Amino acid sequence: MINRGKKGRKRSHKRTVLIRAKTKLASRTARITTKVIQRGAPWWLKRALLGTCFWMGHRHSLYREYPLGEAAMVAELCNLIFANLPPSLKLVCEVKYSDLLVIPNEKTVFTEKSRVDLCVCGPITKGDEPLQKVQYVFEVKRGSASTAAVNDDLRRLLELKRARPKVSAFLLLVSERRLPARFVTPKSFAVKKKLPIPKADGHCYVRAVMKAVPAVKSLQNAHYACAVEVVDKNSPSVRRP
Repeated sequence: MINRGKKGRKRSHKRTVLIRAKTKLASRTARITTKVIQRGAPWWLKRALLGTCFWMGHRHSLYREYPLGEAAMVAELCNLIFANLPPSLKLVCEVKYSDLLVIPNEKTVFTEKSRVDLCVCGPITKGDEPLQKVQYVFEVKRGSASTAAVNDDLRRLLELKRARPKVSAFLLLVSERRLPARFVTPKSFAVKKKLPIPKADGHCYVRAVMKAVPAVKSLQNAHYACAVEVVDKNSPSVRRP
């Protein structure tokens, strides 16, 4: 039996206190990280966006002379969101805005053919109508789309948000080999400030930016996928797990 004496006990006590302090700090950090994730885009959406970036890199390595169309991007996002969704949620594609809200007869941002690209509904149980339980709506746009086309989608999402305040409305901007400067900084981080929606009383925030950078590092020529959430000034914020 080894007698460590008072000095040995003091050292052992100090080491125990240090381990406990590190454990408390680690658990506190984990809790803070969880809260940050809850305020941003849902985890399954981030995974789908990241997968879309790598998919664009793969396609570009095979067919670099043929830029991807918006329909192809929507289809790939649809596949990846479906693959990552929790079992209680259901993905619905190509939904008319008229099925989600009452469109006024006067001048409006909607047309007869206006559709939202993707809806995530839930939690779904047997016999439920998915569109009665919409949680998220997504409009998908190419990074090369005109500013006017992007603003039109943002205004449509804002009108939907006003009609259904509990629904989270996102614009998903998918950019092939181009940094979307409106939503991403030159160092490839999300723009943190509140972004106004032109000709509308609302704004948006960049909730997530995913990217795939080529082997020869060039942030300007990387593939990007951004989640931009539309917010109505007069609607309460909705937080989801």
